[in-house]
Amino acid sequence: MYQKLNVPTLGVIENMSYFVCPDCRRESDIFGGAARRRSRRTWPCRSLGGIPLYEPIRRGGDDGIPIVVGEPESVPAKAFLAVAERAAAQISIASYRTPIPLTPVQ
Repeated sequence: MYQKLNVPTLGVIENMSYFVCPDCRRESDIFGGAARRRSRRTWPCRSLGGIPLYEPIRRGGDDGIPIVVGEPESVPAKAFLAVAERAAAQISIASYRTPIPLTPVQ
């Protein structure tokens, strides 16, 4: 869809990339990385990272408390921040290559 509309893609973020145990905080690749490998073949763009399957993310979303606020030191919060940093870097690079047109407002 994006290619047909000429919308540039910054990268792919893999949701439910791995599981984080809420008790011991151990990471498990419960899907075996198959989705990650498949997306690399399907999308000719970089990976911006993965967000784990972690029940407190859903609970925080329902309660209006993002994981980066509710559990800022958790693995999932750090994953969100890392993805955001990579996305910001790609936006900066893209805007340098093709300046973003700005319209002055008076």
